[in-house]
Amino acid sequence: SKSLLEIFEIIVLIIIDVCALTGNSMIILAFIIGPKSIKTFTNYFVVNLAVADLMVAVLSLPFWIAYRFDNNIAKSMFFEYFISIDTLCGITSILNLTAISLERMFAVKCPTRHFNLTSLPVLIVIALTWFIGIALTAPRFLTINNTKVFKIYTATLFFCAFIIPLVIIVVSYCVILYCAISMMRESCNQTRKIKRELRVAKTISVIVSLFLICWSPFFIVNMTFIFCTKDCYNSFPVWLVHVTKIMHYSNSIMNFFVYGHRSPDFRRSFRAFINCDVGLLQERVRSFSESVSRVRTTSFRHQRSHEENTENNKENIRKLSESTRRSSKSENTRRVSKDNKLLIAK
Repeated sequence: SKSLLEIFEIIVLIIIDVCALTGNSMIILAFIIGPKSIKTFTNYFVVNLAVADLMVAVLSLPFWIAYRFDNNIAKSMFFEYFISIDTLCGITSILNLTAISLERMFAVKCPTRHFNLTSLPVLIVIALTWFIGIALTAPRFLTINNTKVFKIYTATLFFCAFIIPLVIIVVSYCVILYCAISMMRESCNQTRKIKRELRVAKTISVIVSLFLICWSPFFIVNMTFIFCTKDCYNSFPVWLVHVTKIMHYSNSIMNFFVYGHRSPDFRRSFRAFINCDVGLLQERVRSFSESVSRVRTTSFRHQRSHEENTENNKENIRKLSESTRRSSKSENTRRVSKDNKLLIAK
C-alpha cells in the first residue's frame, strides 16, 4: 500500500505529464501553423526543445510514474532504456539552450551576418544536438556492469553535458550584455533593434534560469548518490531523489508558460487553442496550406523550368550536331570535287 505522500507524488507527476503533453504539442503546432513572424531561428531551437520535452512526456515520465506504482519495474530490462531516454532528453535540452544562447550572441554581435543567415546551418546544429546527445548516452550500456567505469562515465557526462554548456551559456550572455551596452550609445534605429534582440535574449535567459533551477539539484544529488560510500548510500534520503525527479520533470512544462507570457505570436496561438477559436485556427491552417502550396508551386515551376532548359539544351545540341554533320558533309563534297578536278586536269 502507498502512503499519502507517495499518492500525492504520483498525482503531481500525472499532472506534469498531461501538462507537458499538451503544452509542448501546442508549441510545435503554433510554430507549424503560426504566422511567418514566429518562424525565427531562435524558435527553431525552441521547437526542438519542445520535441525533447514531448519525448520526456511520452516515453520517460510514464515509465517513472509506473515505477512509483511498482518498484519491481527497476528489475526490468526496460528500466535502463527508460534512464537512457531520460538522459538523452536532458542532454538534448541543455544543448538546445546552449545553441540558442550562441545564436542570440551571434544576432547581437553580428546582426548583418545573422540577417543573411539561412536555415541550413540552424538545421545542422539541431541535428548535432541529437547526435551529441546519443553519443553521450550510448556508452551507458557498456558501463553498467562495471562500477568503477560507470563512475568515470557519470563524471564525464556531468562535465560534458552540464558544466561545459553552462560555461558557454554564461559567457554568451555576458557578451550579449556587453554588446547591448555598447550599441545602446549608437543611433535610435540601432537602439530599437538591439532592444528587440534583448527582449528575445531575456526570454531565453528566463528559460535557461528555469532549466538550471529544475535540473541542478538532480545533477548534484545524482553525483552525490553515485560517488558516496556504502554508509552514505544506506543513509541517503530517498525522498530527496524523488523531489529532484519531480523538479527536473516539471521543467518540461515551463517553456509553454514562459512563451505564453512573453511571446505575442505564441500567446495568440495558445489563446486560440485554449479558447477553441475556430476562425483564427482556420486562418492559420489556411495560411500554412497556402505557404505549402506556394512552396510546391515554386518547386514545380523550378522543376518545369529545369526540364524546359534541359529540352532546350538537347535541342541546341541536336541542331549543333546536325550543323556539324552538314558542314562535314559539305567539306567532304568539296574535297571530292577538288580531287576530281585535279584528276581531270592530269
